[in-house]
Amino acid sequence: MVAELIRCFARAKSIQQALELLESEHAHVLIVAPSTCSAFALARAVCRRRPCFVTSGPVSAHPGLRLTPHVRPPSDITQALAGQSHLSRSVISFPDQHVGSYAGNVMIPFLNTRYSFSAFDAVLVTRHRPPVYAFATRSGSCDFALHQIRYTELFTVDGRLLSNGRERHGEVVKIFDGIRNIHMFGVICDPMHYDRENKKLHV
Repeated sequence: MVAELIRCFARAKSIQQALELLESEHAHVLIVAPSTCSAFALARAVCRRRPCFVTSGPVSAHPGLRLTPHVRPPSDITQALAGQSHLSRSVISFPDQHVGSYAGNVMIPFLNTRYSFSAFDAVLVTRHRPPVYAFATRSGSCDFALHQIRYTELFTVDGRLLSNGRERHGEVVKIFDGIRNIHMFGVICDPMHYDRENKKLHV
């Protein structure tokens, strides 16, 4: 009983802190989160404060989570936002619900482990340049925090993606996984090595 009260208090406090953080953002944001009770509770709170899209999936689409009015497939979200320089709604993405089932996710092997890359989130960033936040669990007491993901160094001054990627093939870089709150290493490689004919990605 006491442990449950501690978890409820920690979750409520974390949600309030996250909402206060988002209040300072005048633009709509992209939040990348894992499919956990705390993340869904945050999603409900954010959707009450601002217009939102929530990515659909076998969990997030469940009526019991009370997110149904906001849930859309990733492909529908990208179409609804197409042509807009900035997001007209905040987007809460749950990429772990689409591993192995959504065409916009690609499983890439690295160091004997397969990682899922969400092309949906990448498309939103490159098209709309929103503030991006990753949900990170702090402990087993249901407390969490939103960490802002800085990506401005990926673009040139005039807003284009850096063009020296080919010269950097083979370079080892450090990667932050906001879902699991861990750092890992990756190798820069040809992005089309898995789909040279560009037939697998439909977003």
